[in-house]
Parts: sequence; C-alpha cells; structure tokens
Amino acid sequence: LPGVVEDGCNPGRSGRRSSSSFEFERRSTSGSANGNSPISDVVRMSREAKGSARVQEYMETATEEERSLIIREQLAPNVVPLSMHTHGCRVIQKAIEVGSVQDCRFLAAGTGPHVLELCADVNGNHVMQKFIECLPSEEVQFIVDALVGKDDATSKSAHTASHVLRLAVHCYGCRVLQRLLQKCDMKQKIPILDAVVYGTSDASERRMLVNDQFGNYVVQHSIQFGRPEDRHIIAHDFLLPFVGDLCSNKFGSNVVEKSLGCCDIDDKRALVK
Repeated sequence: LPGVVEDGCNPGRSGRRSSSSFEFERRSTSGSANGNSPISDVVRMSREAKGSARVQEYMETATEEERSLIIREQLAPNVVPLSMHTHGCRVIQKAIEVGSVQDCRFLAAGTGPHVLELCADVNGNHVMQKFIECLPSEEVQFIVDALVGKDDATSKSAHTASHVLRLAVHCYGCRVLQRLLQKCDMKQKIPILDAVVYGTSDASERRMLVNDQFGNYVVQHSIQFGRPEDRHIIAHDFLLPFVGDLCSNKFGSNVVEKSLGCCDIDDKRALVK
C-alpha cells in the first residue's frame, strides 16, 4: 500500500510525511522472489494501534504470495508475543482469517509450548478461538494435544484433568474449551469430556464446578456437545444430589436447565422428581 497521509497533513510543501503516518514499503519483485517480505516492519507496526489496522487492511488486499511471505517470515516467528499483545493479537487473528491452511500451520507451529499460556491470556485466548473457528478440526489438534498430551495413554489421567479443569474455571481458558467442544470432532473431544466428567474427585468438586461462574459454561457445553453417557453422568452425579440448591443458584440453575433440554427422558424425570 502507498503511504497514507493523515488528516491535517500537507506533505506537498515539506516533501515529508507526518511522523504519525505509516507507509507500507513494497519491495521489488526480485526481492519477493528471494524470499523477502513485500512489506517491512510488520512486527513493529502490529504493536501500534494505527499500524495494526494498516497491517490488517493490507492482509486483506495483498496477493496470496505476499500474504504468505508476511505470515511465514514475520508473523509466525513472533506469533506468541504478538498474540499476547493488545494490538498484535488482532493482526494474528486477521492472518488466520485470510491466510491459507498452510500459512496457519506456520502460525500454529510458532505457538510451540505456549498454547496453554495463550489459552489463559487476555489477548491470546482470542487467537486460540480464531484457530478453532476458522480451521478444519484436524488442524487444531495442536491445541487438544497441549491439553491432553500427544501420547496420553488414558484420556482420564490426572494430567489431562488438571489442565482441563484449571482452564474450565478460568475466565479466558473456559472460552477456548467451549469452542473446542463446539467445533471439534468427537474423537478430539473425548479426552476433554472425560476430564470434565470423570476428572473431579468427589461430589463437592462437581458441585463447585457447576456453580462456578466460568466452569458452568464448560459443563453446559459438555451436556450439549458431549456423548449421551456424559449427559447421563452429569445429570446423576453432578446435578441430582444437589438439584434443589442448584436451582436457586445463578450459575447452577443454567446447568440444570441445559440438562432438562438435552438429557433423555429418564434423566429428566429423575431431575424433576
């Protein structure tokens, strides 16, 4: 994109642009052929409010080749700090929206061991949600792997339950879990569902999860997008022992209502007795 003059600037007399104006510098075709990004300073600009908006605009209008060069050479190596930045996270989200699946694989690979950290970050959680929203379910396996482990022999392990339950009651992490339960294939969801349904050690923990201001949404998504056996266990082990108290709780009552809408007739009858 050529340099855009800010309102109130008159470069005609001075021959200079305002210092607050940002300019995308297109490099020569030969430069792109050599693997150089067609615009410079993407990372710096992504951290500034106006610069972030310009980069996002450019990403929408750039050629596929230019967009791929930016994503692979400049954004992917910096995906973690940018994802956790107020303005940078918007650039990464735009890259996921408009980039190819191959480009997004570079971004996903750049998250490395920081997926759980990003899930719990005020800005990073939006990037994780954007991956889940925009990519085929098999392409977000890296998020599932971070939660449950690639080689986890049993999806009901304490290791898996610890990560999942900790995110379930986290103000940002719960959003990522909800998106995974909503969008992923059942095979991918099973270890997450098992962590929610079987990971709590006793009745008091289950009650606390249902009444939690964030955890209740994860339980509701487990009911809505889980297996019939998940709905049955939640109805009988999570809700039935405390159904009277839960119905008068701001958050627990929502879980009871979700069960009454999704469970089979026998479980519904048990809850309303």
